[in-house]
Amino acid sequence: LDGNKINSKGYFVVGQSAVPKVDLAAFTKSSMVQNGPDAVALYHNDHHGGLAFKIGDPLTTHLDLLVDALVYGSTAAANLQSTFLLKGETFVNEAKVDSTLHSMQRCPDTAGPAKTVSHYITAKPTPGDPNT
Repeated sequence: LDGNKINSKGYFVVGQSAVPKVDLAAFTKSSMVQNGPDAVALYHNDHHGGLAFKIGDPLTTHLDLLVDALVYGSTAAANLQSTFLLKGETFVNEAKVDSTLHSMQRCPDTAGPAKTVSHYITAKPTPGDPNT
């Protein structure tokens, strides 16, 4: 994310180009973010002096760089939970909502420690603004 900045409200939106207020258009392939079980992980890479990941590397290659993660699905995602979340955490269940109208959000913003999902809710998306 070198060269990018957060907005005046303190948010940085990563998403498909059609997402309102998107700061970085990513996830251009429909298979990159999908209905679960799946995970989205945030890694810190500055201290490696270059790109730590190479195309095709498994996400478990640099777990020492893992900052936070969201694991979601409509059925058990035990392999993802145990890899990315703290012991005892479960996944966000996306089966109870319409994914075209709702998103998964940490609420209130920044609530709870990293690698936990107990403070996530499903609600109307609010890109670039506080979660509802």
